[in-house]
Amino acid sequence: MICPSCNKFAAYDTSEDPDFDLEAIVNGDSIEVTGTCRVVITSECCGDELREASFNIDHVFSLKDIEASAMSLGQKDKIQPYLTDLNVIEWYAEADMADVNDLKIKGQRTLTVSVPITVQGVLGNEDVASLTFEFEDGIAFADMEELV
Repeated sequence: MICPSCNKFAAYDTSEDPDFDLEAIVNGDSIEVTGTCRVVITSECCGDELREASFNIDHVFSLKDIEASAMSLGQKDKIQPYLTDLNVIEWYAEADMADVNDLKIKGQRTLTVSVPITVQGVLGNEDVASLTFEFEDGIAFADMEELV
């Protein structure tokens, strides 16, 4: 692909972190993590955005997962009264950018992204649950949207 700034054939740069938009929602007796992950490929020479891909995220933690997490944090007694109404607890979802596995372009054919996503349950000032899953997805390079 040609860089729009310098008109040279550009090497792809995948060092920019993916952009996550996440939400943790109480859905009956489970927590559903939904959102998107946007990945942008830039030119190595000038940093211009060349291609992008968006991935949908949808993961569900069951009541059993939540109880196991609370038990591992020593918070089972505190969370127990609220397991019938998880809305009492504040839930946050975030991608752990420190543990982002490098975006990889395999043979210029596929882009893959892998990152842990953590859901925290907070009651007052205390973490009462911490649940993590590994988000992994990929896209054929040719299927990424061209931005130039």
